[in-house]
Amino acid sequence: MSSLIQLVNLAFWALRVLILAGVILSWIHFAVRRPPGWVYSRWALWIDDTSRAILRPFRNLLRRGGVNLGSIDISPILALVAIEIAQWLVRSLLLSGLR
Repeated sequence: MSSLIQLVNLAFWALRVLILAGVILSWIHFAVRRPPGWVYSRWALWIDDTSRAILRPFRNLLRRGGVNLGSIDISPILALVAIEIAQWLVRSLLLSGLR
């Protein structure tokens, strides 16, 4: 069962890394007039598309809630908090199944 918990932890860690990598890529696009060529590589575009897909429900939630912070996007923060809560819940369910 500990290997299952490690696998769950790894999956949630990968989600966090994916979101943070997407945030960094968006900063590069925003801050640099001519982004480096690797920003348009297949893996970078995949990270960008996937992180946007993960963050879309949080952006929609903020938009529906009337939260407008201008150019500041707090959806990654909400997503990371939601992932942390989901990881805690999944781990708790797995550990309670061990008892």
